[in-house]
Amino acid sequence: MSENSDSIWWVSGLRVATDRPLVDAEPCVDDVVDLQVLFRADPGSEVERGVLSSADSSGDWFKLMDEAAALAWIRADGRLALVAEGEALIQGFDVLVRRVVPFAAALQDRVLLHASAVLAGDGVRAFIGARGVGKSTLAKHLGQQALPVLSEELLHCIPAESGVLIPELRPGQAGESPRPLEAVYFLERMPGLEGIKLEEMAEEECFKRLLEHGFGELGVPKIWAAQFELYSIISENCRAYRLQVPDSLERLPEAAETLARAFKSA
Repeated sequence: MSENSDSIWWVSGLRVATDRPLVDAEPCVDDVVDLQVLFRADPGSEVERGVLSSADSSGDWFKLMDEAAALAWIRADGRLALVAEGEALIQGFDVLVRRVVPFAAALQDRVLLHASAVLAGDGVRAFIGARGVGKSTLAKHLGQQALPVLSEELLHCIPAESGVLIPELRPGQAGESPRPLEAVYFLERMPGLEGIKLEEMAEEECFKRLLEHGFGELGVPKIWAAQFELYSIISENCRAYRLQVPDSLERLPEAAETLARAFKSA
């Protein structure tokens, strides 16, 4: 860990050291670092020069883009990221760290699913959808229905022969037994809908939807290969549903209550 790092945080199962405080991340007391994130005014120039004052700059780098803006440079081993401080001031430090983490994790042979998730019985239910559709909010409301929230945005997954395992239920509780991913729900908000509407999805449609929500910005074959494997296993082994909820935040707690009852009675 760099001596300039402010602290270490749990972000989607990774221990991330940053040189800026993160507001929404959970602090980690471990001194082991999976990913070091440094915020720089001009990270591209530092990478091109190969001169970094507080980090090892050796190896190849990948650039993470957001339309025309360069967000971050991630070292090929996934252990170091330089984030554009100007973009962080606009989007938020926590937001950009979470955008970097899936790619850094994939370069470390860890696969993350862009999903919120809760534990229902012995299995995990994951919610996938476009940014802003309400994945995190739905998970929080389900948490109030006594369904433990495992993820609000990024879910750490381990591909296995019989399906997908979720390796860690809480930060720091590595001794917990992995839980199987039982079902994925593709979340949509529908105007005029009073309750919830569930429609089972075919394997081919599930795989297509997973690809649409994958992390493809880096265009790195290794990252796409890992995601392709994960999506194939999910679509072949997990139930998939189209989940429509009311397009009203006031009705979302009621929708979560209905969904929680369905999970508990299954």
